[in-house]
Amino acid sequence: MTPAIQKTEDIHAQSEKEAQAQSLNLTHIFKKMKPFPEKMDRPLVTVAIDLAAYSWQAAIVSGKKIFTPKFQELGKPQALLNAIHEKMRYFGVSDTRDVVACYEIGRDGLWIAEFLEANGIACVILSPDVLSGNGREVKTDRLDARRLSVRLANFFNGELECDHVHLRPSHAVQAGRAVSRGRAEAVEIRTQFSHLFKSILARHMELPRRLKVRNVDVDTLRDALGRPLPPEEVEELRLYQEHYLRMDRDVAAADSLMRARALAARKAARDGGETSREDAMIGKLVRLRGVGFRISWVLVHELFYKSFGNTRQVGCATGLAAIPRASGSTDRCAGISRRSNHRLRAALVELAWLWLRHQPDSALTKWFLERTKAGVSARRMKKVAAVALARKLAVALWKFLEHGEVPEGAAVAA
Repeated sequence: MTPAIQKTEDIHAQSEKEAQAQSLNLTHIFKKMKPFPEKMDRPLVTVAIDLAAYSWQAAIVSGKKIFTPKFQELGKPQALLNAIHEKMRYFGVSDTRDVVACYEIGRDGLWIAEFLEANGIACVILSPDVLSGNGREVKTDRLDARRLSVRLANFFNGELECDHVHLRPSHAVQAGRAVSRGRAEAVEIRTQFSHLFKSILARHMELPRRLKVRNVDVDTLRDALGRPLPPEEVEELRLYQEHYLRMDRDVAAADSLMRARALAARKAARDGGETSREDAMIGKLVRLRGVGFRISWVLVHELFYKSFGNTRQVGCATGLAAIPRASGSTDRCAGISRRSNHRLRAALVELAWLWLRHQPDSALTKWFLERTKAGVSARRMKKVAAVALARKLAVALWKFLEHGEVPEGAAVAA
């Protein structure tokens, strides 16, 4: 049997096969995107961590005994690890394979799970809404940590829903996300500087209808009476334009990278070359008319990097599935679940409108037009139907990627 508490360098020295054989390796199951088996053996010690900006609240549970230490100073990861080792000795547990930790995914990301796994402790990452309630219950960090430990116990009893567990992306997927998310942030910042630039000009002159900040010569600007602008505002305009151009270059660089990767993937598919799984899916998606390289990039790195078993799982993962509210004679919809991130939902809804424009002969477009015939509430119905169309598109694109089923009536490039 392995030592009671393994050192980090010893774990890294093990081969992958040995590491899998010597631990529960719960996260490895999720790396393969397979659901957990029901009623698997519960670990002797469970650790639930409630994360805040400057403090961590833990709940270390074994049987009916529970300890709730709190960590507020720097070095919280090592302090947590020391507390786990101390309680292991208290509980009489000598092997880190009998310890499983969990926490909610959030600002801190995945590094906490990687730190714990590097020290021999398996970690399950839960979705942010795993503790969502009616908003009227008592809420403290200590109670949240205890509730997380209960949810983790339910997980081993087979009672935790699969969409409450965060599926960890690979490093390649995280790198792809950094490109698309960085581009989105650059576009947002560029828009802010554009508004600031134009707001200063609007105080002195009438603005053209389509003013491009990048084309304005700040040094030659004059107000409506032909007078030069105040030097302080000229300097401010120059600063805003400089930041605008910097963000513009970042957006152009991200677009060039996405386009080059998509074209390289298409060329590799045509010539029989090798490429990554994500790039291959992007190259396949851009063959559909109306699906550009940017939206394909977002869909692959935010959704299609996962492996789904059926179309119901795909629809739920988009966050665009309806929440039913049915009790007795009452049967209504409480909106969409929004369990995905807003970037994925925005990309899918944008793709839905593009699909209507570029795929007029597809079955999905005809379904949308039939559903939104002219009437009193036609405008609102179009917005509602566009969300439904986005969910149907996600399912259709998944079938196209996994099984090669082209959406009915859709135009595909050779």
